[in-house]
Amino acid sequence: MYYKIENQDSELYKALRTQREKEIENDKRNMELIAEKIPQEWEGFFGRAGQQTFNRTSVYRGFKFNNPNDLPNGIWVEKKGNPGIYIPNKRTKGGKEMAEFLDDLGGFRFTLIFEILGLGYPQGTFSFPYVELIGDTVLIHLDDIFELKHEGLKEITRTEFYSILNKE
Repeated sequence: MYYKIENQDSELYKALRTQREKEIENDKRNMELIAEKIPQEWEGFFGRAGQQTFNRTSVYRGFKFNNPNDLPNGIWVEKKGNPGIYIPNKRTKGGKEMAEFLDDLGGFRFTLIFEILGLGYPQGTFSFPYVELIGDTVLIHLDDIFELKHEGLKEITRTEFYSILNKE
């Protein structure tokens, strides 16, 4: 189901906007921490991008480094079955520390969005909630098992959702 909220005075709007802004700032901070900890340039990563994760921020497990020959010894190992992708070598002290660093990057429980929406903890199979800020509009996509009824929340079509989302 696709929804939008445009009423900036709505408590739901404020709560969702604040939460999403925190997530965006957290992702920026995580990138800064990665840049400080991993000085080697990389062009891609192994993990999950965006808010479709348990912690609603990108999850980094490894990287596709531009110059893998320049990597420090013992910290990184090429991932089997994924040529060019390097993950922390957990058999070494430096690799274990790197893996812990990547695991400890900040995030938020995905259930926070369900709590804000008053849905409680989901049971069974579901999709992670998606919330995005486009200008003064908050967009929400939830699995079809949920039905929202909040003042100021308007159900929209998939076409309208992606039309608004792709405006930026």
